Amino acid sequence: MEEFLIAAKGRNADVEVIDVPLGHHGFETTDHADRARHAVERAMRSVLRHPRRSTRQALGLDPLGT
Repeated sequence: MEEFLIAAKGRNADVEVIDVPLGHHGFETTDHADRARHAVERAMRSVLRHPRRSTRQALGLDPLGT
């Protein structure tokens, strides 16, 4: 995770980290607690709030969007 965040910062990528204490892999499908629901809702709002760009554009690999 640390390497990813460093690389994203180096490319001026807008990254939001949503920490879910005690969350485990797949928690959003098996843990129906409020903290899991809140994390998924927050992630969905974050995705919908950002303009659509390809991954290559976001990483600066395709600045012209071709």
